[in-house]
Amino acid sequence: MQIYHYDRDTGAYLGPSLADESPLEPGVFILPAHATKIEPPETDSGDTAVWNGAAWEQVEDHRGETVYDTATLQELQVMELGPLSDDVTTLQPATVRDEWDGAQWVTPPPEPVLLSAFEFKERFTPTEQAAIMTSRELAPLALHVLTAPRGVDVTDAKAQEARAALEAAGWSVERLNEIFAVPGG
Repeated sequence: MQIYHYDRDTGAYLGPSLADESPLEPGVFILPAHATKIEPPETDSGDTAVWNGAAWEQVEDHRGETVYDTATLQELQVMELGPLSDDVTTLQPATVRDEWDGAQWVTPPPEPVLLSAFEFKERFTPTEQAAIMTSRELAPLALHVLTAPRGVDVTDAKAQEARAALEAAGWSVERLNEIFAVPGG
């Protein structure tokens, strides 16, 4: 007689075997613990049959799959039967800075590399500094850029406005590229 074994802890189907005949009662077959005479159903891909004590159920089976915690980005291995929890995904984040938006990982733009006002001012020669500070058009922009509370982001709109004003005033593109170069870039 064919019998079907299941895991004693999870109920997950393990496989079939032939039951042993009782040596004391010919024609009677012994049903060992954690086995049933009821054949498990065919299951969909990604599912497994699980014995609930009375019948087989089809349950999602992600055991052994790699998932990622959507809050910490930590890589985890699925160890238990059942659907994945809402706080993990099978999608791998592309960077350590990625953020989960509920459907996919999103890589935020890089944080700007800031220069202190002093570092930015030092990119100008004394002659260039004097020309800027005596110009009606350039002095207000220079003051705004150099007094930025967090530091100077050479890629932000005000810094680029100052760059455009310097270019309009006849400064060379090559020199402006040096002055407005992104730190470490």
